[in-house]
Parts: sequence; C-alpha cells; structure tokens
Amino acid sequence: MTMLEEPSIVIKADYPHIWVHRTQQSACGGCQQQTRCSTHALNSLFKPKPIRVDSELPLAIGDQVIVSIDESSVLRAAFIIYLLPLLAIFCGAGIADSLIGTNANADIWIAASGIGSFLLCLLLINMTQTMSCFQHLSHPFVSSKISTHDKHLGD
Repeated sequence: MTMLEEPSIVIKADYPHIWVHRTQQSACGGCQQQTRCSTHALNSLFKPKPIRVDSELPLAIGDQVIVSIDESSVLRAAFIIYLLPLLAIFCGAGIADSLIGTNANADIWIAASGIGSFLLCLLLINMTQTMSCFQHLSHPFVSSKISTHDKHLGD
C-alpha cells in the first residue's frame, strides 16, 4: 500500500483527533523564481486550511508530524469528484438527445438536461459523504512525530 505523506505542524490537539497545518508551501520547496512560478501563485491565492486528522500518538500544539493517507483513497476521491460529474453531464445530455429528437428547442433541453444531471450528481456525492457506508474509507492519520515543540526553550 503506497502512502502519500505531508509534513505538518499541530495547531490543535483534541485526542483522538488533531488539527494540523501543512508546513511545505510549494512543490519545489521555494526558489528564486517566485514571480514566474505557478505553484507560488496558487499558494498565495489559496491559503492552506487546517485539517483534522486521526492520531494515536500523544501530541501537543507545535509538534511537527508526518500526516499520511492511502494513495488509492486519494485516487478514488478524485474519480468521484471529477469524473462522475463529467460522466453525468454527458449521460444526461445523451439521454435527452435520444429522447427529444429534432425539436426547435432541442439544444436548450439537452443543455438543461446535462446541467441538471450534473447538479444531481453533485447532490448525490454530497449526500453520500456523510453516509456510514463510506466511513470505512481511508482518512488522513499521523504516521510519525518529527520533533516536539518545547515552550521552555527560550527560558
């Protein structure tokens, strides 16, 4: 099983869950070409948000950790989030095209059917995220502690 790992820092500890911010801000780790770097531009637009992860380790605020998630669950989520709505658009428009035939307003109905099936698919994805049948899927978790933040270092 391949795991994706991200260095993070603990910002809130609420056992058995913790809240973390990722520490790496760009794919390349930063360079001198920030004015031309699309990664830097995206990071400046979309500020990283804290995420809740599972942890069995005793952690405190400021600890540096490695957060891991199963790669297959990320690929599965990408399929659900990106491909299913796209397939819904094409299926909805295709079904409408085959049912409507040649009509003066056929294009409008086909487009509306594609948009409607897209929105229905998004609604179904949103509803199934909270269902208990998907709770067994992989969640991010703390795989190791890198270092401990000691508040008394400066004393």
